Amino acid sequence: NIQEFTAMTAFKNNKYAFVFLPVLLAFMAVILVSDVRRASAAQDSVIPENLTIEQTYRPGPGQSVGVARQARGKVVVQHEKEDHGYAVSGGMNLYNGDTLYTAHDGHLELAFNDGSNLVLAADTKLAIDKSIFDPDSKSRLSFLNMAAGKARFMVKKMSDYHHSQFNVKTESSVVGVRGSDFILEISQQGKKTVITALGNTVLEILDPAHPLEEPVLVTSFQQLVTVLGEIMGRPVDISEEEIMKLLKKLDLLSSGGGEGGGQGGEEGGYVPDGGSMEYLTGGDIDQSQFRPGPRKPFPDAIEDAGPDEAGDDPDREMRPRPPVP
Repeated sequence: NIQEFTAMTAFKNNKYAFVFLPVLLAFMAVILVSDVRRASAAQDSVIPENLTIEQTYRPGPGQSVGVARQARGKVVVQHEKEDHGYAVSGGMNLYNGDTLYTAHDGHLELAFNDGSNLVLAADTKLAIDKSIFDPDSKSRLSFLNMAAGKARFMVKKMSDYHHSQFNVKTESSVVGVRGSDFILEISQQGKKTVITALGNTVLEILDPAHPLEEPVLVTSFQQLVTVLGEIMGRPVDISEEEIMKLLKKLDLLSSGGGEGGGQGGEEGGYVPDGGSMEYLTGGDIDQSQFRPGPRKPFPDAIEDAGPDEAGDDPDREMRPRPPVP
């Protein structure tokens, strides 16, 4: 009868719905996960989502302060007061006010006019607030602002300059340098900064929340962690082997090829204690690649501390200690 036919039809429809329901739910789950991943990737990227990329590059205002030596993957530069950006390629000039972005696959090596070199790893945002280099008046003034990512700074030493200042600001620290080779890692939405000093390096770390406090000194083969809103701690020692692993892990080994003030030299890579090292391209660290540079020997002490009739140098003599009362 009609009631039995209706009941059987409803049972069949429900049976088919029961069979296809898991398939439908699985399909909806895939779409949902894809949307979440796309939203997460857009949110995690340091490149602004609404930033348009122009095909034709236009120079920035004023004189160039540096040049992009090498770019890999997606790297973007945005000039000051512009709402669009440009894809960065090797040889492109950089200007005061520029903001540099590297995407998830991005990597950039750049050189400033003063001979300092920088390496930016993936997911990094760095702004050139000001860079002034005047060899005639022997002055250098550089202020950089790093908001996210990982970067290596090989700052050329200007010991004979009347005024030389090179500062890098993060959310939780201000790094003051004169001639150094160091790494900055920023995490936790900019609130945490890890500062690692390589060889021949002296850094003065200021707390931007307490600018009147004495700076924390970080020297060669030391590491300091700063966190926004927390009291700045003390640096800890880090070995050369750990630094090499860190450089490889963060993709911050320089390929060389530019005049710079860091430890890279012509061959690139990392130079421990003034030596030289071949650029590592992969695999485990080979300690045999280290070729220590020449060390200046200490002068032999002359214990007489007396008259210099024999031609000995009084500056090399070991003067007798005064008696202790």
